[in-house]
Amino acid sequence: MEVKLLGFNSKEAIQENVQVVATAARISRTQGKVLDIYEDEHTMKENLQSIKHVLNSGHTSISDHDYLVFALEDVTPVIEQTLIGYRLTSFTIKSRREANFSNEGHFNPDFRDNEGNVHPDNEELKRLYNAHADKLFNFYNRLVNKGIPFEDARYILPYSFHANIIMGMDATELLKVLTDLLYGNLSKNSELKELGERIYAIVQERAPYLIPPLNKAKDRQKDELEFLDDIVGDIEPTKGVLPRIVNFDSDGDLNLALTTLAARYQLSFEDAHDCLKGLLEKDPDIVEKIIRGVVFNTHNRELEAVNYEVEFSPSLAVLTHFTRHRMYSLLVPDFAPIRDLSSYKIPESIKESDLEEYEQVFADNLALYEEFKSRGVNEQDLVYFYMAGNTVNVRATINARTLIDISRKRTCRKTQWETRGIVQEICDQAKKATPIIGRYLGPSCEVLGYCKEGKDSCKRGVQRLVLEDKPSKE
Repeated sequence: MEVKLLGFNSKEAIQENVQVVATAARISRTQGKVLDIYEDEHTMKENLQSIKHVLNSGHTSISDHDYLVFALEDVTPVIEQTLIGYRLTSFTIKSRREANFSNEGHFNPDFRDNEGNVHPDNEELKRLYNAHADKLFNFYNRLVNKGIPFEDARYILPYSFHANIIMGMDATELLKVLTDLLYGNLSKNSELKELGERIYAIVQERAPYLIPPLNKAKDRQKDELEFLDDIVGDIEPTKGVLPRIVNFDSDGDLNLALTTLAARYQLSFEDAHDCLKGLLEKDPDIVEKIIRGVVFNTHNRELEAVNYEVEFSPSLAVLTHFTRHRMYSLLVPDFAPIRDLSSYKIPESIKESDLEEYEQVFADNLALYEEFKSRGVNEQDLVYFYMAGNTVNVRATINARTLIDISRKRTCRKTQWETRGIVQEICDQAKKATPIIGRYLGPSCEVLGYCKEGKDSCKRGVQRLVLEDKPSKE
C-alpha cells in the first residue's frame, strides 16, 4: 500500500490552506468584510488557534474549505468499497471492465487469531491463501486469453486484488473518515487501520488543525447495536434477493404535483390540494403536464419528494456501480463478519464455456474459508475470501430525481449487464407504482430521443417516446 497526497504541498501552500480555514473561522465572529479578514496577516500559530476555537464548539463546517486529494496505490477493494461509501467524497478508480487485471497482484494479509494477535500458524495460512489467490488469477488469465470480456472474467477475482484510486474530500469529511478508520469499527481491519495511520501522518503536516478534534473523537466510537447480535443469534441471510420496490408512495404522481404547487406558490398542503382540484376541473391532464414540466426543468428538486425503498442483491463486482451514485441512501452490510459465500453471480459468457470450473472454484473458496474459520482466524482477516462474484443484500431509498438520473446511465445498452438488469427491473416496478413519473425512466435514447454518449453511442438510434404523448391509463 502506498498513500500519497497530490497537489501543492509546500510549506507556503499549507500555510495558505490554513489561512483560508482560519478566515472561515473568523468571519462568523469578526467585524469587517471577508477579504479584509482574509488579508489580515496572522501567524500559523494564531490561525490554528482560531480554527481550534471554532472546531471545539462543534462547528466543523469551516474545514469544508480545505480540500485534499490522495493517490492510493495497491489497496484492496475492501478499502475501495469502504471509502466510496462515504457520500461526500470523490473517486476515480481503474475500471475492471476496461483494464486487464492479470498482473495487478493481490494483498496477502497477516492472519490474526480471535484475540487480534498474529495467528501461530500465520506463515502456513499465508502460503495457503497465496496459492489460492494465484489459482484464481490463473483462471482469470485463462478466461481473458480465450476471449471472455474483462467485465465477466473479473467475477472470479479474490477481493484481495490490488486496486488503485484517486480520492478527494474536504477536511470535514476527512475528519469523519479518519475517525472511523482509526477508532471505529473499521479499525478492526488491519488494512483499513493502516490506511488511517498513513493518512494521519500526512494530516499532521498538511492539515494540523484536524489533529485535536480527531484525538477528542477517539473515545466516542461505539457500536450501539451490538446488543442485537446476542438476541438475534445465528440467522441465515436471505439468498439472492430479487430487485424490487418494497415500499413507495402510492400517490407519488399526485403528491409530486401537489408538492410543486405548494413550493411554487407558497401554499400549505391543504391549499395546494384545493388549487389542484380546481385545475383538474379545467384540465384533466394537468397532473401529467405539471410532472412533465418538473422533469424537464433545470432545477427539478420537487422530484426529491417522491421516494422508493428498494432491495436487491448485486455482486461485489458491480456494487461500486451503485455505491458511486451519491444522492440516495444505500445501506451496504459490513464486510465482517461474512454472512454468505455460497451465493454468487454467473456471467452468461462463462456459463457457455467454463461453468463447471467456475462453480468448482467458488466451492473451493468456500471450503478454504471454512478451514481458516475453524482454525480461529479473525473474522476481519477472513474478508479476503470474498470473491468479486459473491453477492450481498443491500437496501436503498431512492428519490424520483435520483432514480431518473440512475436510469439514464444504468439502463443504457452500454451499461454492464448485471447493473442494467437490476436497474431495469426497479424502473419497471417504479413505472407501475408511479406511472406518470415512470414515463421518464430509461436511457436517453428512448426517453429523450437522443444519446448523450457522443461518438461512444451504441448507434441504436431509438426515438420511441414522443414527449407530448399521454401515458397509458391502464
